[in-house]
Formats: sequence, C-alpha cells, structure tokens
Amino acid sequence: TILVILILFVMVGGGVLLLVLLLRKRGSTAVKVLAVLCGVALLLFLFIIGLSFIWLKVRRAEASRAVTVEQDQKQKRQRAAEDWANQRPPRPQAAGPSAGIGVAVSRQAGRFIISSIVPNTPAARDGRLLAGHQVLAVEDEGRDAVSLDGMALADVIKLLRGEPGSIVTLHVQPSYMVLVEPIRIRLVRERLALLEAETKGQLLTNATTTKTPAP
Repeated sequence: TILVILILFVMVGGGVLLLVLLLRKRGSTAVKVLAVLCGVALLLFLFIIGLSFIWLKVRRAEASRAVTVEQDQKQKRQRAAEDWANQRPPRPQAAGPSAGIGVAVSRQAGRFIISSIVPNTPAARDGRLLAGHQVLAVEDEGRDAVSLDGMALADVIKLLRGEPGSIVTLHVQPSYMVLVEPIRIRLVRERLALLEAETKGQLLTNATTTKTPAP
C-alpha cells in the first residue's frame, strides 16, 4: 500500500510540474492546448484511481461482512446442537410415552421459550414453530387447553409428550408478533429415536437446571 501511494505521488507530482512548465512557457496555441489536455488527463487519472480505491474498499468490506455472517450462523447452529445434546430431560419410566414433536424448550423469566427444533421431526417438517417462540398452552385432542403459567418445566415436558399418533395443539406467541393473537399449531406426535433411547437408558445425563429437551 505504501509503495502504491509513493508511485501515485510521483506520477501526480510529475504531471503537475509538467503542466506548470507548459503553462508558464510562452509559445504557440498548440502548446497551451497540450497543457490543457495534460491537465484533463491528470484529472481523469486521479478520478479513476479514486474510484478504484473506493471499489476495492467496498469489496473488502462486503467480503468481511459475508464471512462474519457465515461464522455467526455456524456458531448459532453449533449452539443449538450443543443445547440439545447437553440438556438433561426428566428420565421417563420404561412404560412412559416415547413420542413427541421434536422441540427443545427452555424457561426464561417464567416463560417457556422454544430454544431449538430437532431436524426431521413433526415440528421441523411443519415449519411454523421457530426458535424464540413462546409456548402459552398445550392442548391434547379431546381435552381442554392447559395453560403453562406457573408450571414446572418437567410438567411442560410431560404435556408435550404422548403416545405415537396422538394429536397435540400448541398455543404459541411468535417472538415477532407480540401485539397479535397467539396462533394454534396442530401436530401429530411420533416416535423419536431420542426418546426411545432415553426409555432404554442409553443416553448420558448431563446436569442442567434451565433447559430441557421436550420432543
């Protein structure tokens, strides 16, 4: 960069010196025209160089921004995977329900927030549940909706789980729609490999008090 600046400085200085010498020299009109043309060429050269520097700076900024966004997205995916892997669910009984919808729920300031969606599960295929949505109530088919206000996280997990093929409806407040009515999302529970492994006692348990996977 310093070498380029020195070269430009020498070129511009030489051009200005030549222009001054031509203008001071008393001569024909052709000499004056040549001096004017030299001045115009010098200005165009400086203009092109300036645009080139601006273009290079913009390209570098865009490339840096793209790398930053990609790294942020990668870190978010890694955190979501770690959240799911490191959470300790309530240990089910051998005969307990082994079907769910595929979400991880965390308790934040008394609210139950979806922290991640497990790929290839009912919630993931439906596409309407997103990380950050608040679950307000859970409704099993044929029963009244159960509000989650004041409920323990373990009890919320039990509500979300059930028998394979059973229908559960979540009353959800999207994080970006605070001022509108909650939406209802109807899903069919299905057997999940994670829950079946828990039932057979094949999962390692990692202690946590704030987040619990709720498939």
